[in-house]
Amino acid sequence: MSSYYATTVTGRREFAGAGRLRSSPAPGEVRIGVQACGVCHADVLAVEGLRPDPSRPLVPGHEVIGVIEAGGDGVPDTWRIGDRVGAGFLGGPDDSCEFCRRGDFVDRTGRPWTGTHMNGGYAQVACARATVLDSRD
Repeated sequence: MSSYYATTVTGRREFAGAGRLRSSPAPGEVRIGVQACGVCHADVLAVEGLRPDPSRPLVPGHEVIGVIEAGGDGVPDTWRIGDRVGAGFLGGPDDSCEFCRRGDFVDRTGRPWTGTHMNGGYAQVACARATVLDSRD
């Protein structure tokens, strides 16, 4: 496996650069080679330690733009390696709750927020659920 660089935050405002191993994406996810990531006011959740386990290092950033490098099992054929995509804050629906099934992705239960509950885009690589991706070719 090759490595990549990420900026992590632990606790409250404790930033650090970290080398990480590039891993295969989980089922239903893609690995994105990050080209850009916005800085948003909602990143305060990670930076100020307002997340479930602030003692665990996390890569903030939920406005991710990049190119798909790899896809996990079950990723729809509509997404291919080399596609330029964006991944946002809400982490992607999974159709496991009533809210997802009716298209209300904001109020869904058990939602992982990119850059708050799961690693975000302040890195050279980020993984995201295929259901959160968008492309504007």
